[in-house]
Amino acid sequence: SRLAIGTQFKWQDARQIDAFGEGPDTLESNRAQYRLRTTNLVGYATLRPLRWLGIGTHVGWLKPSVHAPSGSFRSDRPDVRDLFPADPVFTRADQPAFVHTEASVIADTRDFPGYPSRGGILRAAAADYSDRDGGAFSFRRYETEAAGFVPLSSGRVVLALHGWLVSSDTGDGEVVPFYLQPSLGGHNSLRGYADYRFHDRNLLVVNAEARIKLMSHVD
Repeated sequence: SRLAIGTQFKWQDARQIDAFGEGPDTLESNRAQYRLRTTNLVGYATLRPLRWLGIGTHVGWLKPSVHAPSGSFRSDRPDVRDLFPADPVFTRADQPAFVHTEASVIADTRDFPGYPSRGGILRAAAADYSDRDGGAFSFRRYETEAAGFVPLSSGRVVLALHGWLVSSDTGDGEVVPFYLQPSLGGHNSLRGYADYRFHDRNLLVVNAEARIKLMSHVD
């Protein structure tokens, strides 16, 4: 059980993804949508020298395509291509394929990964996305994420602390396409803001919250 090797193939068609533009100063009124199709083939390996320590790597081939939003419940929000026509993504008819690689280290001491009440997790990763059609969208990404869980009042209250830092690096003339930029928004990262509310090359978020147990299965 110390070594896991595997492959994964994933095809996705997200028909209505929100976009507000790039950076922290975007406006709520500039809410647009786009459709993103992706095909992703990945091979991965994870080594666990200790029960709580994982060292992983993967290599994959990713092919994205951007389209007008669609679907049965299509809203009246504008097409992102109409609202942000100058975005570098829309200067080309087809999106490039990417070869992406990543190396990561994860230390996980949580008692229950899906519903932790004590312990913590620390993850550090470095990834490279190589644009196979000219290199204009090639970039490197570095991530650090940590979460800690502290039980209080005999475990009826759990204090959760979370931090996430993402940094992107590009060469001269290269950009990170908006559909591969990290995003903030939604209950998993920044409550009170819509999903994908903020996109940018770099990201930093720090959260603190309390979980109070009222009775079994209710908190």
